[in-house]
Amino acid sequence: MYEKKDTLLIGDQTQWEIQLQVTPKTELLLKPLENPAAPGVEVIENWCVDTLSKRQDELTLKVHATLTSFDSGSFKVPGREFYLLHPDGQVDTLHVGDLSLEYTTLAVDTTDFVPMPLKAQMHYPVTFQEVAPWGGGGLLLAFLLFVVIRYFRRRAANRPLFGPAKPEDPAHVVALRELDKIRSKKLWQNHKEKEYYTEVTDTVRRYIERRYEVSAMELTTPEIIALLRNYPLPEQEFAELQTLLQDADLVKFAKYTPSEEENERAIPVAVRFVNATFLQTLEEDSSRE
Repeated sequence: MYEKKDTLLIGDQTQWEIQLQVTPKTELLLKPLENPAAPGVEVIENWCVDTLSKRQDELTLKVHATLTSFDSGSFKVPGREFYLLHPDGQVDTLHVGDLSLEYTTLAVDTTDFVPMPLKAQMHYPVTFQEVAPWGGGGLLLAFLLFVVIRYFRRRAANRPLFGPAKPEDPAHVVALRELDKIRSKKLWQNHKEKEYYTEVTDTVRRYIERRYEVSAMELTTPEIIALLRNYPLPEQEFAELQTLLQDADLVKFAKYTPSEEENERAIPVAVRFVNATFLQTLEEDSSRE
């Protein structure tokens, strides 16, 4: 075993090295160095064990730690003890003496030393590489904000996010399509009369809203009938619609059970009303031309 003693410049690193020979299967027990290893001496790398040579009945090991100091002066690292645990269970204690280190600073030649005045802080111009990430991030954030605002505005207006709005189908086309869907559900055939009449009359009400630009969904049946009297509607279709709306109120609010004939007649009545008023609109447009 041996210790390493050097005269070093502050900040230089040195190794505390110990070599020893052991038999195979002997365990080396080390207690890690505390940091600092001694006042003024810092541990850079704790104990490491390297195998220098290997024979059939003997191993040569190097145990080393890396130390340094950032102060000048003489330092002494206290010695350490190592333990060898042999295969037969015996334990040997190895004593390693103190490590002495001498750290010095660079000598300064004061004969030609000229004190220099303090320099002002240097300012470097801002480069494109420094500004680009912030500018790109700002543009990305602005774009995302624009997309979010546009999304909610277009969603409220029932329009697509980009591009022109899809032309809305005419009121009569929408109503006839909805009535055909209701017919295919076979609601009243499955004893869902209330749901059946609700969907039929709501479809008619939405058609009246778009056709005559009134809030039909908010009006009662008598109010809708009174309102429609102000328009020149075909008498038969108007009377059938009035009966349909009144029957629907009985089903929805008075637990009225309509006959099979009444159920079958509901959608055809709604379809005739939509077609009659739509054709009436075409005739009015033709007369203006």
